[in-house]
Amino acid sequence: MLPPLIREYRTKDFCFAGGVALNCTANSRMIRDLGIRSWIHPAAGDAGGAMGAALQSVMRGREGAPYQRYPLSPYLGLDYPEPVIRAPLTLNRVPFRQSAAIAEDIADRLVEGNVVGILHGRDEWGPRALGARSILADPRRPEMRDHLNAKIKFREEFRPFAPVVKREAYGDWFETLGMAESPFMLYTHKALRPDQTAAVTHVDGTSRVQTVSAEQNGYLYRILEAFERRTGVPVLINTSFNLRGEPIVSSPSDALKTFFASGIDSLAIEEFLVEKELQ
Repeated sequence: MLPPLIREYRTKDFCFAGGVALNCTANSRMIRDLGIRSWIHPAAGDAGGAMGAALQSVMRGREGAPYQRYPLSPYLGLDYPEPVIRAPLTLNRVPFRQSAAIAEDIADRLVEGNVVGILHGRDEWGPRALGARSILADPRRPEMRDHLNAKIKFREEFRPFAPVVKREAYGDWFETLGMAESPFMLYTHKALRPDQTAAVTHVDGTSRVQTVSAEQNGYLYRILEAFERRTGVPVLINTSFNLRGEPIVSSPSDALKTFFASGIDSLAIEEFLVEKELQ
């Protein structure tokens, strides 16, 4: 369908929406095979219709006005102040400590082979975990994929995991598909160093990449920086903070429930750190 549209409208700039736009492999094939430039909303399924309706209403009131590009953040859910975080920890007598260097503490545990759940800021909008409600792990360990599937996600062993990479290191570690960034995890990119990202490289040599910058998500970016200082690798496994068949966690109480029901080793809720070995 696209080649006739390219010929008719003489453009290679396309926006895609709907559930089909969440097919990362197809999205990348269209770029490679047809040479198009692609943009996809992070909530490309039915949920994104809410924003589409709101934008349509706004634009109706701006007929004849200059075009305006609105900044878009996928972090549009709820965030939780410190008293709300402390409450379930103290009420349930969960041992914890408040860290003054949470990114460094998380990186230390990741290097040791631990799996860390993180909850900070507002929830992500859309089906992908983009570093606000995520489970992180070391991508260099091939066995980490099987460990996450068997002990934490409780799902089939063939299910892959996705990497998150510092935006400025994107082109050094993955095919860019001509894009400066890939912030919403909507395309598969060829892994350029698959031996160092074994746990997030699919059998066809690709990875479903998310790039992250300090402006987009400073909390996650600082963890990536700390991990890179220890390993030379600016990449982590990033998978959704949930168990199979359950929605992604939102609140601190949700995170604690999933933490204790799985094999996650450590839990970071903002600057609060909970260790499984201390429970």
